[in-house]
Amino acid sequence: MVLKTALSEAFKFSFNTTATSEGESDSYASDLSDFKALQYALFSTCFVEVIGGFFFLITAFYILQDKHTVDAAVHGKHLNQQI
Repeated sequence: MVLKTALSEAFKFSFNTTATSEGESDSYASDLSDFKALQYALFSTCFVEVIGGFFFLITAFYILQDKHTVDAAVHGKHLNQQI
């Protein structure tokens, strides 16, 4: 949520300075920059969620590997064997 807000403000600032430097009217540039900033902030949130899900899956695989190691140790199997 914080990342979305930060990106929204960053895109809003960058599009606002770009649009006003090109000589467009202030109200149109302001509306366009607000729209583009919110649009990019919405899209970037989706990518951040996908990356977070990928890291969650990696963590889950490590937890499963550790669980198998602990189960083997509890049942008295050798820990040097690959599971």
